Amino acid sequence: MIEVLADDERYRMPPVPPAPSGIGWLRASVARFSDGPAHRRRRAYAVAMLDRLDPAALARDAAAETGAVLERIAAAGTGREPVDLMSAVARPVPVAVLGRALAVPDDDLTARVAAAARAYQPDHDGGRDAARRADAAVDALAAGDRSEGSAARIGLLVQACEATAALVRNGLRHGSVQAALRDDPPVPRTRRVRNGAVVPVELRGHPFGAGPHECPGRAHAVAIASVMVDLLWPRAFFFRY
Repeated sequence: MIEVLADDERYRMPPVPPAPSGIGWLRASVARFSDGPAHRRRRAYAVAMLDRLDPAALARDAAAETGAVLERIAAAGTGREPVDLMSAVARPVPVAVLGRALAVPDDDLTARVAAAARAYQPDHDGGRDAARRADAAVDALAAGDRSEGSAARIGLLVQACEATAALVRNGLRHGSVQAALRDDPPVPRTRRVRNGAVVPVELRGHPFGAGPHECPGRAHAVAIASVMVDLLWPRAFFFRY
């Protein structure tokens, strides 16, 4: 089915309606949910931002952030219950690292990006409360800037939040990031639409997608997740996941 991803003429992204603000504005303004010229233009913003970031530098920052989390957990003492991997380290570290690299000033960055990520997909099942929290989070992150460049920046953070966190979790489960990418990709499937019908597409073997919508942040995500898994692996007993 991977040929579906390469054919963006017959197989389109599920449509999203326009919106003036909130999570609806983000969906309608990013490359993720668009096709054709709009997709190419919006993707170019994200690619340009990522091209300015050195994966090795991101990995060094992720190592420092992860080390600080481990120190805080160790300082809390032994005998405590394991902490939640996703909320304690797998989500906040990639978001903090990427946020600094993209110069996004926000003291509540992780919470806001996580709220937006929970309702990012048009068919999310979080209900109205999740949608309201996502609207408020996106509006705070945009800070009045409704440009496609602003949407691309927020979109990079949102997609890094859940996907990179899942890559860290699956890397710990399978012993390495490469094993997770091979056997348990963080985004196992995607969708396209043809003639009004939704076509599910499995991503095993292509964990970052393929074709025009292939993830442009592969090197960055792998660099961050790999160093995190290496540091977390000897202390996996600290966490539940």
